[in-house]
Amino acid sequence: CGVPFSCCLADPAESVVNTQCGYDVRTRDNKKEWNSIIYVKGCMAALEDWLPRNLYTVAIVFIVISLLQMVGIYLAKTLISDIEKVKCRR
Repeated sequence: CGVPFSCCLADPAESVVNTQCGYDVRTRDNKKEWNSIIYVKGCMAALEDWLPRNLYTVAIVFIVISLLQMVGIYLAKTLISDIEKVKCRR
């Protein structure tokens, strides 16, 4: 049984992606061998491991993006009020 090539560990020496790297890898009896060829952990499990270690970074990124959005909303409202003032003067 094989796995998609997106599950394969990238070989830094290869410049071309080997799309057949996961072919019949799961038929091998030695499951420890799998760790050197493919990712054996799923995406959600990897994310659950990664997120607690990087929680502060993720929180800071969300806060900065939120602040930028609020500044953009404030500037848009200011522009709208300036346009309304110019319309009223005519």
